[in-house]
Amino acid sequence: MPAPQRVKHDEIVFAARAIVERDGVEQLTMRALADTLGVKPPSLYKRLRDRRDVIRLVAEDGVAQLTGALDAVRSASHDAQGRLRSMARVVRAFGLEHPGTYALIFDPRISGEIEQEGLRSAVQPVLNVLQDEGFDDSLSGARMLTAWLHGFVSMEVAGAFRLGGSTDAAFEDALDRILVALDV
Repeated sequence: MPAPQRVKHDEIVFAARAIVERDGVEQLTMRALADTLGVKPPSLYKRLRDRRDVIRLVAEDGVAQLTGALDAVRSASHDAQGRLRSMARVVRAFGLEHPGTYALIFDPRISGEIEQEGLRSAVQPVLNVLQDEGFDDSLSGARMLTAWLHGFVSMEVAGAFRLGGSTDAAFEDALDRILVALDV
């Protein structure tokens, strides 16, 4: 029987993300990943240190995808408020579409292992907009927007908004208030 072809890095990340999104990070094991890829678990250790390494790769891939989407929005809009509004919507859409990966990006057990430059690149588009507008404390403003946004998206993914009303309307209303507070 011929040996299976070597599994590529992108295939590993894609399969791992699929497991995280479908079954949750708890179910992402080296065995589950190997089964999904059609290889034996020991062959994965030629490419990866351990399960934690796989989880870090999933989070880094999510950061790269989210950063790319934010960069595209930043260059597409002309005014600061429009760019920040679009960025917030992109983050929300990413979190709702990829809740497992989104959670890993902000998981303190994982985020400390993500290359710091990668994490900074996910926040940099917001910082750039605020800096472009001459915002006095762009880091503080970016933190305020990001903290609210992460809290909202995390609660929405968890199904925590059960009191009725439109979640979309609540998101837009709160975003309006944050942008007024930022005075952009």
